Amino acid sequence: MHKVTRLAIPPDRRDKVLADTAELHPDIGRRLHFAEVVHANADIFDAATTWLDTLLDQTTFLTSRDIAETAVELDALRLAIVDDVANVHPGEAADLLWRFFTLAETIFNRTSEEGYEISRVFDQACVDCVTLAIRAKTLPNTFAHHIRTALAADGYGEFGNLMPSLDAPRPGNSAYVAAVKAHLSPS
Repeated sequence: MHKVTRLAIPPDRRDKVLADTAELHPDIGRRLHFAEVVHANADIFDAATTWLDTLLDQTTFLTSRDIAETAVELDALRLAIVDDVANVHPGEAADLLWRFFTLAETIFNRTSEEGYEISRVFDQACVDCVTLAIRAKTLPNTFAHHIRTALAADGYGEFGNLMPSLDAPRPGNSAYVAAVKAHLSPS
């Protein structure tokens, strides 16, 4: 919708349209709720955790259309964690992003589709894991432990981009990456 069109709609009518849309499309409702929490400066971490838990509790079979919509919502949640939550609580955001990966099993077990769009979201989340670990000042040995645990549990390819993300050039953070890699190397 064009911005001028949105501004031309009276606020009470716009609120009604948003409420109706959220009722028909729960994924949009969750995104709107999170946006309200951010706007109100409320507990962003709690809202993101609730959003994640809601997605983990879903059990319906996903069609190809559902997969595309789920990918959009997953990416919105990923961005909420790495942008909104990380701005307030970088350490908690890093932990929440690791929990985000548990969604792979619940999603891929509920579809017969390939889920390329979903895989792309998890690939980007791998990049974000490295970025958040640096930003949150996660100890290199702790981050290396997370990586080893993740790679051992990589049942759906959700961590396939983790090592390439660690290997990507990160100006100013090469010492951190080297320390993580040293902890990953066999002793």
